[in-house]
Amino acid sequence: MIANTLLLLYNDKVFLLMNIVDSLKNKAKQYKYIVIGELHGVQENVLVLEDLLKEGIVKVDCHATFAFEWSLTKKENIVLNDYLSGKIQWSDKRFEKIINKLYQEQSGVFSDQHLLFIKKVKSINLKKHRKIIKIIGFSHHSDDWNRRDQLMAKSVMEMSEDTDTVFVLTGNLHARRYSFSFGENQDTLVPLAFHLPVEQTFSVKISYKKGRFYNFGLKDINESKDDSSEKFYDTLFCLEKATPITLSLKDFPLKRFE
Repeated sequence: MIANTLLLLYNDKVFLLMNIVDSLKNKAKQYKYIVIGELHGVQENVLVLEDLLKEGIVKVDCHATFAFEWSLTKKENIVLNDYLSGKIQWSDKRFEKIINKLYQEQSGVFSDQHLLFIKKVKSINLKKHRKIIKIIGFSHHSDDWNRRDQLMAKSVMEMSEDTDTVFVLTGNLHARRYSFSFGENQDTLVPLAFHLPVEQTFSVKISYKKGRFYNFGLKDINESKDDSSEKFYDTLFCLEKATPITLSLKDFPLKRFE
């Protein structure tokens, strides 16, 4: 299946993101798993989720889960969602330990933008008479790429059984729908999205024409005129410019956010 490529190159970033959000919001009515392939370390990835939260999830009162490529244990996921439901506060040492742990990850999967997203989800959850929104971390450590993706897919499914829609934010390769050859040895890789139920899964890739991202340091995006990977996704979104995430809040006392 060849992806439907949407090239969005307007100057108004809000307009750009809303086009993506409108598309994903509609797909969430048809599919349980919306897998969003990202380039780690870009602010706009989180902005898409924020707009989905505001324009899609809140308005329809959907029981949604946002799944991130974070290495959290089952107990840590429980603590995180205890915070989101109001059972514990920012000052809880267990929650503070989780945030400090996530900030140690330098690959761009966690940032100030993710931290503020967590707070926004809690503020929505505390409103009366609405379904609780969950956030989970599903990453695993393994030297075997295929084994890791299989475990990540299993975690996503197990931790979102009671959810209407799951938005999975993960690296571009993990969001591919089909197996593919990669590297010098052309090893066959079987990605996370492949392991999710076929009829319930919709996969997109967000790419950028230029800009910078954070992945173990600031890096420039090398423009590619031909994206041969499009066949592995249902839809491609291309934004004009990427803005790198920030990590300035990692030393800021969490109690100041309460």
